[in-house]
Amino acid sequence: AEQLVQDASSRFNVKLRRPIEVLSLRRVQLIAPEAYTRFTLIRQAWGSLLLGLEALRLMVPEVYIDTTGWAFPYPLAKLAGCKVACYVHYPTVSANMLGRVWSRQAMYNNDEAVTGSSLLSLLKLVYYQAFAVVYGLAGACAGVYRAQGGSDGQGERVGCRIRQLMAATSRQLHRQLHKSSESWCRRLDR
Repeated sequence: AEQLVQDASSRFNVKLRRPIEVLSLRRVQLIAPEAYTRFTLIRQAWGSLLLGLEALRLMVPEVYIDTTGWAFPYPLAKLAGCKVACYVHYPTVSANMLGRVWSRQAMYNNDEAVTGSSLLSLLKLVYYQAFAVVYGLAGACAGVYRAQGGSDGQGERVGCRIRQLMAATSRQLHRQLHKSSESWCRRLDR
């Protein structure tokens, strides 16, 4: 706990007035991407809910602070009476991820089985769209937000509203999904 207080002070210029308590959680592996080979996002989201529930069963804090980027436990924390705050370094669903699916670029989150199939790529775009909507709804439960700014990941930290971030992501996903479905339908017509 002492190291976290020192880090908060040196990195973010935050001075805490009261001591904090840190609890160890047993189910941290539930949000590790290595734990899942398929449907990683949805399985990690479910894992984040279970991890959040474990944390809230150990203690219901005055302020629930998340730094993982997994917004799905926020509604649970809010229902438990907590104020919810978060720092999102990388959003769970990003335009970069969608771009890789859209361009059918094989990578760690978009394997060759998907990139080689128009249908699987379209289904993955739908999956990401639905996921982004639910992510945005869960993220809207946070009252205080911080996010990493800049498209290169090196930009200054800026305050933002997750609802606006998720709405923008959702609009972008929708546009790309629409383009992808038009392209896919044209291929079927041939």
